[in-house]
Amino acid sequence: MDLRRGRQTGRWRQPGRSPRRARGNRPAAGPGQSASWLWFGLALFIAAALVSGCSRQTTDQAALTDNQAVSGQSDTTEAETRWGEENYNAEIAALRYESLTDDEGEGVVYHEISDLEATVSHTDSPILLAVYDTGLSSASTVIPYMEQQAENWGDQVLVILAQKSSSDSFLAQFSVEEYPAFFIVEASQIKLRFYGLDSSSRAQLNSTLNELLAAQS
Repeated sequence: MDLRRGRQTGRWRQPGRSPRRARGNRPAAGPGQSASWLWFGLALFIAAALVSGCSRQTTDQAALTDNQAVSGQSDTTEAETRWGEENYNAEIAALRYESLTDDEGEGVVYHEISDLEATVSHTDSPILLAVYDTGLSSASTVIPYMEQQAENWGDQVLVILAQKSSSDSFLAQFSVEEYPAFFIVEASQIKLRFYGLDSSSRAQLNSTLNELLAAQS
């Protein structure tokens, strides 16, 4: 699933072809009409050339913006500053294993994410995203699991924990069917989706992340 365009991977749809219009026989044009048609055709050619040039410029600019968004080159801000301050009550948070304040050693710190779409599109590394319902008992399993993943993968993987109740509209792009839901995302593409936690899903998650990281090296 392409998160920039809302298309699901593996569900390609052949673009529909516009039916061609039948061409009828045109009546023969007289000398005066020929000259008029010549000037009219010339005017159309010039107008089409101008429109074509504008379209190419717009398309190229859009493609450049998209390419930069995927690689992170369009954002001059360092990755560590794309999210907000420490907030353990944030609806969407990046879980980072880093040095704690007041010389308390290292641990998992929750950094609030105010714009999930921008964070996803400007992250080069794989992303592990979990969406959970705070009202379900499974939350007590999801939270420590994701914190452990943040510690295990470090800076190699961006770990994001999102609450079902989040007001971030981009979260709807993931089309969550049940909770908890887990996603592995790379270059704005969903590489793996699964629900719940068991030995099989945990193994598949580790295998997918290892494959993506190996491909990057």
